[in-house]
Amino acid sequence: MKSLKITIFLIIVFSRSLLLSNEVGKIIQLYGYVERSSIAAGERYKTELGTAVKFGQRLKIGKDSYAEVLLNNGTSIYIKEISSLNFFQVRMKKKDPPTKIKLNYGKIKVTSKKIFNDRSLILTTPTAVLSVADANFSVIAGEFETRVLVYTGKVGAANINPGLRKAFVVFNGEEISIRKNAPPSIPISVPESAKKFWFDYYHITGDKRFIVKTPRNEGIIDWILRKRDF
Repeated sequence: MKSLKITIFLIIVFSRSLLLSNEVGKIIQLYGYVERSSIAAGERYKTELGTAVKFGQRLKIGKDSYAEVLLNNGTSIYIKEISSLNFFQVRMKKKDPPTKIKLNYGKIKVTSKKIFNDRSLILTTPTAVLSVADANFSVIAGEFETRVLVYTGKVGAANINPGLRKAFVVFNGEEISIRKNAPPSIPISVPESAKKFWFDYYHITGDKRFIVKTPRNEGIIDWILRKRDF
């Protein structure tokens, strides 16, 4: 009987440890409609502030909503409205593979925490593969295009199509575009005054396929942006 109790106890402890090991991070900010579901089965789960995000789950953010996820390794991902993000794994130890997430569509800002000297994050979109060791950057993605703006650090950018081998390293203050089945554009510099408007300058079409420029009233920022023709 004593042996059976010990066995049951060990099974419970092991199961709890396995469950916790599937956690990739927690939701530390949440507003509006935020849906958490299983990527494979589509099952939906209750989502609230402090909820754990697990391996194989998707966060879907509705209109006029947002969420922020703090990964277990300290990397922060701010997810803006009308976005969908898949979570696959998080790198915790040097021997672990890189953290892997996928932006299906929408807008996110990533603040990575440098723990390792080599590549610690791989972010994919429908058109791009981004490789990151240590950087703060934003991404906008639709079915046919991805745009990236790097604030600090550097990000490797390539097309998700392995047949297109051309790639660039995007440095501080630079933006790059990666369109479907096309080599990445040459990175261009973004004026300091335009960086904080960057998310507002672009929006994704209702079918989540294209990135288009947002119409604006005439102003100094519009003039700067038009002159640079981002």
